[in-house]
Amino acid sequence: MRIQLSVSRDDDGAVAIMVALFAVMLIVVAAFTTDFGMAYAQRQALATGADSAALAVVHEKYTSQTVNPTRTCSQLLAEDPTLAAASPPKDAATIALAQVNANAPFNATIPASDVTTTLSCDSTAKVLQVSVKVNRTISPILGSVLGASPMHIDRTAVAALGVVNEVRGLSPIALCTNQANAIVAAHVADAAVPRADRAQLVAAQKVWGSGSQCGAADGSGNWGWLDFGQGNGESALGAMITSSYSGTLTLNPTAPPSYSMDGTPGNRANGNPVHGGMSTIMDKTVTLPVYSTVTGNGANAHYTVIGFLSVKLCGYDITTRGACYDDTVPMASNDMQIRYVDYTPSGQLGKLCDIGAPCAYNAYVTKLLS
Repeated sequence: MRIQLSVSRDDDGAVAIMVALFAVMLIVVAAFTTDFGMAYAQRQALATGADSAALAVVHEKYTSQTVNPTRTCSQLLAEDPTLAAASPPKDAATIALAQVNANAPFNATIPASDVTTTLSCDSTAKVLQVSVKVNRTISPILGSVLGASPMHIDRTAVAALGVVNEVRGLSPIALCTNQANAIVAAHVADAAVPRADRAQLVAAQKVWGSGSQCGAADGSGNWGWLDFGQGNGESALGAMITSSYSGTLTLNPTAPPSYSMDGTPGNRANGNPVHGGMSTIMDKTVTLPVYSTVTGNGANAHYTVIGFLSVKLCGYDITTRGACYDDTVPMASNDMQIRYVDYTPSGQLGKLCDIGAPCAYNAYVTKLLS
């Protein structure tokens, strides 16, 4: 007996309809997935742009304030609109828009109407606050065919410029003010080289005698060790290099502001504890006290600290090198290779001192608040 199998053409039609329905469903899913992915990428990029813009504005205000540190927060607000006429413009709105566009996704150009920049003064904390809001509507590309609604992106970032009344985490490495200023000036002289990419050398030499004015005749650029009254042995020094000074330096408004710190006599550059400590902090950002004069000798030496310099440590004493070490700027014996970060300390926004009357020279701090 023969059994003949046959397929109904009606079944063929049903299969075709099912395939067509699944294809439509796949297209719909793909459209919404693509739109969602692109919207997420744009939201992340614009959020980064807002954060970056707020920080860029406060950093520009910080740079301006260090040139004329007596200005109050209200004076900074009043002069901001006039900076639009500068070349290049340095007003907050122009800086923020440029920074948002530098982070814009897919090479998009964000219009000025989508970016709102607001400056204000916090009278309680005596700080300048910068708010950058990116408010943008994104039309779906594929989803619009299927009637999907436009997507709304809203991101506000707030950063602040103020001064600190306490400084923590200081490294026991003291820089002469001339050397610190030279480090900053080298960055400013070549603005095309980002500050994080410029390697510089600082020579480590023996601490000089009492009464030094930190001038050329006294060895400008030398740096000494601080012991913060914790003892001047090499082991104690190595431990403080590794973990930073555990205490807090309280900045009180004085005229002129200065703080006396104990120093370590002689040059401890070659001891094993020092090398071990320096190896531990390679590639890390450290805050160095900047001093103008030294009084006393040996174990009785005191440094007049007038400011703070943040640097990334990349190399020390020929053999100790971090990942950020630059072979084109080779070290000599006892040299320290650094990359400039900022002329500002690590610390909390203070409430005792005003922007126009900082507790210490260049004791400004910039923070991203939200």
